[in-house]
Amino acid sequence: MTNHAAVVLFVKNEQHDIMGWISWYISLGFDLIYIYDDHSTDGTYEICKAASNIFNIELQKTSLEQENFYFRQRDSYIDACKKSIGLFNWIAFVDADEYLYLDNCHNICDYLNSFDSNVSGIALNWKIYGSSGKVIKNNIPIFENFIYHSNESLHDNSLVKSIIRPEKMSDFYENPHKFNLISGDYVDSIGNKVDWEPGATKKILWERAWVNHYICRSMEHYVDRIKRRIGVDLSNTTVYWDHFNKNDLCAYVENSFIEKNSEIINKIKKEVVKCFINKLYGEYKSLSYPFLEGNKKTKNLKIFQIKSFHGLLLSTNNIDGHVIQSDNKNYIYIIVDENSNSSFIFRKNNDIISNIKFHIFSENRKEYIYRYKFEKINTNIISLQSCESDRYLTAINPEINNIVECTRSIVSHWEQFEIIKCSDDLDFDLDLNFDFPLNSKDFEEKIINNFGRKNINEFIIMFNMMDDHSKKEIVLRSNGALSWLL
Repeated sequence: MTNHAAVVLFVKNEQHDIMGWISWYISLGFDLIYIYDDHSTDGTYEICKAASNIFNIELQKTSLEQENFYFRQRDSYIDACKKSIGLFNWIAFVDADEYLYLDNCHNICDYLNSFDSNVSGIALNWKIYGSSGKVIKNNIPIFENFIYHSNESLHDNSLVKSIIRPEKMSDFYENPHKFNLISGDYVDSIGNKVDWEPGATKKILWERAWVNHYICRSMEHYVDRIKRRIGVDLSNTTVYWDHFNKNDLCAYVENSFIEKNSEIINKIKKEVVKCFINKLYGEYKSLSYPFLEGNKKTKNLKIFQIKSFHGLLLSTNNIDGHVIQSDNKNYIYIIVDENSNSSFIFRKNNDIISNIKFHIFSENRKEYIYRYKFEKINTNIISLQSCESDRYLTAINPEINNIVECTRSIVSHWEQFEIIKCSDDLDFDLDLNFDFPLNSKDFEEKIINNFGRKNINEFIIMFNMMDDHSKKEIVLRSNGALSWLL
């Protein structure tokens, strides 16, 4: 048996967070992810399908012949367990809002290898996380966005999720938390035999391993969850929210592990875009559309950092915050095109434009790409004028404060910015000579004409050149798989 551990997920309509969930379990070192999609309608299945092209994911839809939701979950778990016999030493059972956390390890094989052969099941307690004060959804991964959790006084943390040896599961299925074993010991996270309390609960132990359970997430997440499950196991009330939204203690995930997850998420995003472009190309080719002209080479645009008149680089004050003048490493970047008089300000996550929205003071919007008209003052000095308000970007004297705002009607010293070519460059072959905003047909035409390069950054910029209605049309064409771009 060469493979070590698998994890199984029964999921429906989790497109907003499914990339982060997949990246987490790949980062932990699971050999295979079984995903049973319960007929999602929001793009979850399409994202998982794209991820399965590049990672070891076995994806299938559940059978609706079984009408009961909980029985479909049971059947999925039993099916995955049977498939794992002889292939994997262990299989973990978790939900889409549950993230197995290994303290000081982050490698599932190293952790599981520490248990004796007489151990057949491991029961890990919940560590329930609150909303961290968040009201609306954002595009920050769950494990980076929600950093406050309950303390041990919340008794629900006594509930467990399990990792078991698949050949040890008995035919009697009780619930998705605790499994009946044919033989062997059920132990806790440090290897002590479990002294079970009523149901699938035990004394709370947060040592070596546990399950971060993001029940609440943001208030918007909660409302969406109520809408999906009202009449099933939830009702139109805040009782559930008030009970679980505990933010007693703060805990951060290590930056190195966040970085590892970011790389995987970026790979999934690239594959999602690639799948969508292939879909478009196949459709248009079969219809013999006249604008299928093959690959077009347009112009090469470079990425720059922006320095204020006061000599400070522009960045954001936190992960989804405001643009300021600071050397805090949360830099913002710009591409400029002299022919179209257009520039785009954005942040990036490694080699991909970030889809986490940020603010610019006095701009009546929150975006992750801002389009500005620019005027060249001299070789590397430009001014930036908002396409929304016609006001100019200005950097306030740091002796007053370090903010960057869009308020001025004329250009003076504070409205002048130096653009500095980056060493970690991103290249774009973009033709920006067209009327803004794009509509969905124009977008598709440009994407098809550039078929072959499949540059995700070009795709993201083009997507953001559309009006809001057209963006939603494209997301609908992707069956929701591109919702993360909204």
